Amino acid sequence: MTKAEEYISSIPKFAGKTELKNTELLLEELGIDTSGMKIIHVAGTNGKGSVCSYISNTLVRAGYRTGLFISPHLVKINERIQIDNVPVSDEIFDGAYEKVLEAAHRMEQSGGKHPAYFEFLFGMAMLVYKEQGVDYIVLETGMGGRLDSTNVIKKPLMTVITSVSMDHMHVLGNTIEEIASEKAGIIKPDVPLVFYGGDKRVRGVIEKTALERRAPFEVIDDSSVSSVQKRGKFIDFCLNNRYYNNEFFSVSSAALYQVWNSSLAATALAWLADDGGCHLTHEQIHEGIKTAFWEGRMEELMPEVYVDGAHNEDGIRAFLETAKSIKDRRQILMFSAVADKAYDVMIKEICESQAFDEYVVSTVEYTNRAMPAEVFLETFRKYTDKPVYLEETAGEAFLKVMELKKADDRVFIAGSLYLVGEIKRIVEETPKMVHSIGNED
Repeated sequence: MTKAEEYISSIPKFAGKTELKNTELLLEELGIDTSGMKIIHVAGTNGKGSVCSYISNTLVRAGYRTGLFISPHLVKINERIQIDNVPVSDEIFDGAYEKVLEAAHRMEQSGGKHPAYFEFLFGMAMLVYKEQGVDYIVLETGMGGRLDSTNVIKKPLMTVITSVSMDHMHVLGNTIEEIASEKAGIIKPDVPLVFYGGDKRVRGVIEKTALERRAPFEVIDDSSVSSVQKRGKFIDFCLNNRYYNNEFFSVSSAALYQVWNSSLAATALAWLADDGGCHLTHEQIHEGIKTAFWEGRMEELMPEVYVDGAHNEDGIRAFLETAKSIKDRRQILMFSAVADKAYDVMIKEICESQAFDEYVVSTVEYTNRAMPAEVFLETFRKYTDKPVYLEETAGEAFLKVMELKKADDRVFIAGSLYLVGEIKRIVEETPKMVHSIGNED
């Protein structure tokens, strides 16, 4: 771990926040004026990162220098700050860190607060994008929207809200309407909005906010998409709205939920092309959507070994939809979650889906929100009679699941983005060992 990452990791992650003044002060200290920046701002519970990836990939392939700010990172912290879909170098990352650290010290000396973890990284990202002279910036919110550090942006080109569900209730609210209201906090007066309206309760809240703020909007729901078909490692579908007349799209993913995320991205991009001064053809949008790749979302790490970032109730439901749709052989699930998630509900739905034949559980490492693996073992046994194996660490669990996997079996790893990150790190650090295990009968 570098000096920069060690310091940033020591900053409290979930600082209570009632206003955005501290983030505004940080940008002022860094000399950053966002008013002239071309920003696409994305919020939601599930799918934010995927939508950001589709938009960024399309802009990059169209020749625009594009900044992409995402969270969390899976393996290396540099992943959070990308230019043209590539994490910035250690040199650029460390340079931004030093400047933001100096700004943070000046803020403290003048009676202000040290930036929180996410605030610090957001300041670094905006500084990098200013210094590197990017054409467009795609910003993913961290948590919520209304009080998220990224919401200091007063006039983005476009806002996008993905599916909204129950998550981070201790911060965002105890009802779906309260959470939707927090996400809707990114909606700005007269700024176009594209959002997923599959849940009527969420749709009502977002539409009401958009109307109050005079923000023109386009809704993606069940009526927008038709003719969904799986074709090998692609999913084909037709998109129908005011920009696309039942146009054929293809996404490189096994995950059915990417149909909705790519539809949101394609619609946002078409709006930018028509009214936002962005020179994009429909062909470029189609190609950008088709060639986008988003790590940790139904990603095939090895033949028939998939990791998926599903980490809350709605995410697990979407993951299970895909796992059930492709079940043509024995399937094994490796599962773990962090303590503040509704793991009991998630495990119940996993077992009821009948998508898996065996389970391996472990504790998620590298987080103070870890839950003992014994809890997962007991919960699985409450809902299923199928074999459940307990391993203390993710590494040991991965070895176990690969030991259980026969030549024709399929493995899924899900329940936490921390877990996905750990497994990707293991595979990258020990590729020869992993390959030899994966080829045993």
